[in-house]
Amino acid sequence: MNIANKYRFGNHTSTLPDLVGVKKNLLEQTRVAYRYYDENSCVMHEGRGQCIGAPGWRRLLRFTSSAINSGKRDIHLGNVSDPVYLYHGVFEWDNCHKHFHFQHYSNFLFGQTPGRKVGFCLQTTWRYFNTEYTYLNTPYDTCAYQGISVGWGDDYIAGLGCQWIDITDLSAQTAPLSEVLNPNGFLCEGSLVLNSNNTIQWELTNYTSSYGYPVSRVKCKFTPNWNSNNYDSIDYTLNKNTSFVTEPCTRSQSGPLRDCGFQVQNNTIECTPGENVTLGFYLREGKQTPSVIVRICESSRALRGSTHCEYVYALAMTVVELLSTESNPAKVTFQCPVARDKIETGGLYSILVAPTFIEDEFVFVNIVK
Repeated sequence: MNIANKYRFGNHTSTLPDLVGVKKNLLEQTRVAYRYYDENSCVMHEGRGQCIGAPGWRRLLRFTSSAINSGKRDIHLGNVSDPVYLYHGVFEWDNCHKHFHFQHYSNFLFGQTPGRKVGFCLQTTWRYFNTEYTYLNTPYDTCAYQGISVGWGDDYIAGLGCQWIDITDLSAQTAPLSEVLNPNGFLCEGSLVLNSNNTIQWELTNYTSSYGYPVSRVKCKFTPNWNSNNYDSIDYTLNKNTSFVTEPCTRSQSGPLRDCGFQVQNNTIECTPGENVTLGFYLREGKQTPSVIVRICESSRALRGSTHCEYVYALAMTVVELLSTESNPAKVTFQCPVARDKIETGGLYSILVAPTFIEDEFVFVNIVK
């Protein structure tokens, strides 16, 4: 028993299914990023509408939403091709993602601005508990057979499509970022109501599918206070014109591949769309910082500034060292951004800089055109 206690972890909150949010993931994995989506993108056609306010460059508050089944029974939806579930509208086909979605898993809100994600794929993705009730394997490991095993969780990581709130038009503010799990009671956190033939019973709801058809849910005798642990919230401070690329590094990240600790030196610089641009850089006199990273990003006309590109999306990058001079600068050559649409007509870029090692003094660079 002592050996078992040593390796046992996880607190079961019910003998029946019980969905509990993981506030730690929401707290540690929330960040602002810039992304461009055209009108044909999947995020413009999810469920009943779109996950962003309009096509184009958007500023997004991305976050990870995680939930654990801390009960001692599986949260079960089952086979998405089951004709009974399809008849009752539990699952809905997403023609863009090419799989079935469950649309009543969670609601998100930042201040008064709601998230627009409605398509979820209930999967068992991470084993949070190690108890006698928690199996090492799970049947719910694809979108074809959906549910959450006992002691396991379902994680929707920051970066997944629509796993965000569009904050493009919001001003700087501190507000609650919150999520409500199982908001409409479609997941049975209790006991299923069965008929005399031991068959699941259904009840019609006021909800409809994106095609306008009525949707039913299984009848459930919910555990008392079943939804008392279905809510999570953190206070998040949204600053003006920042992103996780320009926020301080918190894990001692250094080097040119990191995506933190940058500052925008030049917000918008004009160039001729499609033509090559060559720039040179050297450090200002009297500075002791041994090297500085220079990253070239696309800028947005709609947002009137840099898109704070991550390393993988940079137009170009170089490291400027003390040996670089005005006559012998560190050089980069890149193609001037071309038109994306009628608003984003190209011809704009920005320059971001950061010390190569985060413990060094922050300095801007001299530019040679």
